[in-house]
Amino acid sequence: MDCDIRTSENGGNDSDDDDEDAREGPPDAYHAFYHELIGLVHRHAESGIALRVKHDAENRIIRLTGPEATPRARAASGLEDVAELAQSTAEHHPYWGLLYHSSEVADAVLRSWNGALTADQVADIRWSMREIESVLDRLARDSARE
Repeated sequence: MDCDIRTSENGGNDSDDDDEDAREGPPDAYHAFYHELIGLVHRHAESGIALRVKHDAENRIIRLTGPEATPRARAASGLEDVAELAQSTAEHHPYWGLLYHSSEVADAVLRSWNGALTADQVADIRWSMREIESVLDRLARDSARE
């Protein structure tokens, strides 16, 4: 059985290179842990457990998912991080509304992925879209003043 290991040095573009760390210098505890984890993942792959490792070397983030994790489940898990940032960011940040309302829309869509959106969900999405439009209008006005 094979395992899926993806390394990204810039936080966005994946490659199959799991031997490079984006930070220069001698190996540190994080780097050592990452390589130990990859060895563990390979050992489990040999025994039939296919794990997926996604490594963002620049930001030192490792995501490990099991073989049954669907793309929708992985997206929902990642969205939790986005929602946490949106909820912890002060409302006076210029992009707060964009992040918060777009994450609310994405959450509603992912929750209903295999079904239908309810009338309440559609109404909430429309309200969020109006809020996003309002934020964009404000940002455009602020940008025009600069």
